Amino acid sequence: MLPYSNRQEREPMFAMTLAPAKDYLLADLEVPLNLPVMIRLEPQQASAARAVALAVVVDASYSMTDAVAGGGTKIDRVVAALEQLADDRDLLRPEDELALIRFGSEARLLHGGPVGDRQALRRRIAELRRAEGSTNMVAGLELGLEAIARARHRQSRLVLFTDGEADSAGAVVSRTLPRLAGAAVRVVSFGVGDRYNEILLEQLADGSNGDYYHLADLSAFAALLANQIIDTRHESALDASLRIAIPDRGVAIKSLYRLRPTLARIQPTDGRWALGNLRADDETILLLELSLQPRPAGVYRVVEVSLTLGDGATLTAPGARVAFGHDRDRVAGLASVEAWDYARQRGCHATCREAANAARDGDLQGATERLVRARDYARQAGNAGLTQTVDRAVDELRRTQHLSGETIRRVVSDSRTKTVRSRHAGPGVHRATAARVEPRAAAGADGRRRPPSPGEMTP
Repeated sequence: MLPYSNRQEREPMFAMTLAPAKDYLLADLEVPLNLPVMIRLEPQQASAARAVALAVVVDASYSMTDAVAGGGTKIDRVVAALEQLADDRDLLRPEDELALIRFGSEARLLHGGPVGDRQALRRRIAELRRAEGSTNMVAGLELGLEAIARARHRQSRLVLFTDGEADSAGAVVSRTLPRLAGAAVRVVSFGVGDRYNEILLEQLADGSNGDYYHLADLSAFAALLANQIIDTRHESALDASLRIAIPDRGVAIKSLYRLRPTLARIQPTDGRWALGNLRADDETILLLELSLQPRPAGVYRVVEVSLTLGDGATLTAPGARVAFGHDRDRVAGLASVEAWDYARQRGCHATCREAANAARDGDLQGATERLVRARDYARQAGNAGLTQTVDRAVDELRRTQHLSGETIRRVVSDSRTKTVRSRHAGPGVHRATAARVEPRAAAGADGRRRPPSPGEMTP
């Protein structure tokens, strides 16, 4: 493992650790070998929480008036969560900027700019209940992008809530997503029900370094929204990007994924792998997947990585080296169990996606086999929450010979948002993350949100 730190004063210092899962591979094979390489970016200095710019873009199509379990409608639950946000002066601060947008046949800005008068904001939130016919997601997203572009604060999120199919998914991907990515706007999508296009929400997440959540329980929306604001406040290294150099013509980059805090696929643009803003209170884990052509015994330099922050500060790590030889005992070993854990979680996501496709195609045996494999990956990585999600899907498929649309979306979403830190994390200072909000969380004496104590929890 190779840790390196920058010495710039304008941004919190980061340590970068480059760790191939294996440092010894079998020589003289006839087929290429895959090599996972973990890249850990770890903040070394704390940073004060900052003001944020938040754009909340809400689907106002007629289906949002459908009733949900526990009473009320989908839009009622969204309105309740946003009213809770408007009333919370510790979470949504006076200096924050908020854009509230509804979209149906067209998009409309209900509130834009500083938070302002809380009662006036609540009245604007109530206007979300006016339903319209279609789902013009392009108009909603582009209005949200324009609002963030006008904002003063660079720590920003665009939160999308939808329950339906976009009128033109192709236009979202071909026209709107490149604009969002170019402006470094991170999109966090929340889908509810079994009719929305989860592949589109995944594309939005991957293309913007964002997230995609399936809301099986709408009551969780308020806490998830609160945590997005907390995470945004603690971003300090702005507009970070990687440059990955391959010094050996027999090595190719297969993919780059962010694995922590959540999973997203990162695509290169002009040789630059944009990471967006990095948090100063938590590490960022990336997994680089390489393909190595067969070669004779020897030691080879396979990859070089450098990180550039928005202010020009740069971290550069020397190239990672891998030995090739004929010692099969050494081949069986792992250089980094931590990297292998993240590779398993990445494999779990890929296999969950394959299982979803098989289930939709009516291939129940293929779906079952892939879900069992995904469960094994999650269990081997020590990810108990994801293991439980996949195990429930396996049980449903075996009991009913069917996998519901709700379950398919939950499995795919959880495989992205429930990644965990490896139990075999290497040496280094791992900063405590900002306090998270649970559904019944209360504010502490210092105003920070904390999970409830055991005495405050309900059964």
